Amino acid sequence: MAFETTALGKWTRAGIAAIGFGALAVPAIGALAMPSDETAEPVTTEATLTEEQMAESKALFSQFACGSCHALAEAGGTGHIGPEFDGNEGLDKGYIVNIVNNGQGAMPSFGGMIDEGQIDQLAAYIIQVKK
Repeated sequence: MAFETTALGKWTRAGIAAIGFGALAVPAIGALAMPSDETAEPVTTEATLTEEQMAESKALFSQFACGSCHALAEAGGTGHIGPEFDGNEGLDKGYIVNIVNNGQGAMPSFGGMIDEGQIDQLAAYIIQVKK
């Protein structure tokens, strides 16, 4: 199979070579990455919620029936439809905020039903109390 060497969007040998070198560069960059210090404590910039904020967030979790789908012991959530929050190391605040705002799969969007500040606080609450 011969490659076209004319202009106007046709593949050229130089273009094919550039793609090939680019594909080789990605693993090479990964090999040069510095190893992480897995013994270091994770850096957290999240402030601990006050008792009042905790109570507000727990009430919000209950008001919107989050516990009917999600397990979160501190809030009385025993659901098994959505991801379990207790012990879920994969959860972070940004992910929760995004999913609550926009929904995903069986999870409906609550954006517009709950204001952004409350969603942010609810996400911080979930991260703070998950065991």
